[in-house]
Amino acid sequence: MATPFAQAFLFGQVMDSDPTDELAWLGYMDMTIQSAIVLTIMILAVLIVGYWEFLYPWIVTAVKLTIFPMLKLAHGIAWVVIQLLQSRTREDFNRLTKTIQEEAIIPLANTRLLRLMSAVYTWYFPANRPLTVILRLMGTYISWTILYFSLLQPTYWYLYGLATTLMTDGAIQSV
Repeated sequence: MATPFAQAFLFGQVMDSDPTDELAWLGYMDMTIQSAIVLTIMILAVLIVGYWEFLYPWIVTAVKLTIFPMLKLAHGIAWVVIQLLQSRTREDFNRLTKTIQEEAIIPLANTRLLRLMSAVYTWYFPANRPLTVILRLMGTYISWTILYFSLLQPTYWYLYGLATTLMTDGAIQSV
């Protein structure tokens, strides 16, 4: 809520802070600092309810792709911690690390993304060939600089000018 001085300046009087009904409560929330958050939540709730049939499959997919893997990861971490706490000898610890390596690290290292990253890294940084590394990095830097100045920067300025033109009051906007 705004300070009493700000209320007197904005509204001409100090407002009471006890809302009596729902509409008064919304008016009270509008004068608080959190009004933008409340308005955003209300707008998002209305949009979600209005487009529920379209958004439902996307929400379910997002939950499956984010929440369930996090739960699986937390379960795996809990299992590892319990196993580490239960290991009493060096042989138990070595068996546990071998199990973790076989069940978690090796399957992760065999993913397509990690293999691609490994191939790019080994191409850029071959062993015992520093001149090749320097030439490839220099070529990459020059290529990205040319791409930035000849394509990305002009595209940015073109789109910025287009958006500015469309937002001016004097421009005729047609469908």
